[in-house]
Amino acid sequence: MPGSSDLVTGTLRAHARGFGFVQPADASLDDIYIHRENMSTALDGDTVLVRCLPSPPHKRAKGPEGEIVKVVKRRSSQIVGTLRKTGHFHYVLPDNPAIYQDLLIPDDALGKARVGDKVVAKITEWESKHLNPEGAVVKVLGPSGDIKTDIAAVAARYDAPFPDARHKAGPRRFPWCIPFAEPEAGNAADQERCFHALPGLGKPVHFVWGDADPVFPWTWGERWARSIPGATLDRVAGAGHFLQQDAPEDVAALLLQRLGRR
Repeated sequence: MPGSSDLVTGTLRAHARGFGFVQPADASLDDIYIHRENMSTALDGDTVLVRCLPSPPHKRAKGPEGEIVKVVKRRSSQIVGTLRKTGHFHYVLPDNPAIYQDLLIPDDALGKARVGDKVVAKITEWESKHLNPEGAVVKVLGPSGDIKTDIAAVAARYDAPFPDARHKAGPRRFPWCIPFAEPEAGNAADQERCFHALPGLGKPVHFVWGDADPVFPWTWGERWARSIPGATLDRVAGAGHFLQQDAPEDVAALLLQRLGRR
């Protein structure tokens, strides 16, 4: 049995190719590389317990490497994706590319979903990393490719991070970390350096801004958009600082429009 010093708790950030990195809860520790064969039954965003490997066996690991020994807490047991069928088996192909495992759906768990539908499915069983998870369709969003369905799917994938007011203590503290409030805590010098570097980014940039943002008002959005050559800006009426939570359907619609999926 590994000693307690070998075990680290953290958050998994999975990659579409099957491997991942665990960001330790202890910020003084480096991220831990997890090879695909050591991912266990963990999904992107899960809180996991990792056993550090004494001698990293994979050349890809430039830092510490480990294996997931336990899923401490699921970020979410629900997956949004498209219902498909191969042979006699139905499965959900996840929209999130970081979830590389298809979710098998038994016939008696399909509900009213049909092949090609965009659905929300819930994991009901996943006993081994050598098997795909099984689940059940809990909601049919509509036919895949339909604009209204796509908007609903984006909204469904967005897990509102604040169940109630008690969970907003962190966001309430955030404004005080802005450089003009606490220059040292907000790392004013580095933020200013990054701000002046943005015009030379050379990448397409699009801003979606809530015009009721009490932290960064609409005029700031206009200023940022003007500062980057070719940048575009959309305004979400009535949305505050967490506009994904205030107006998820509006945000999804605007992004889909900008991507050319009208």
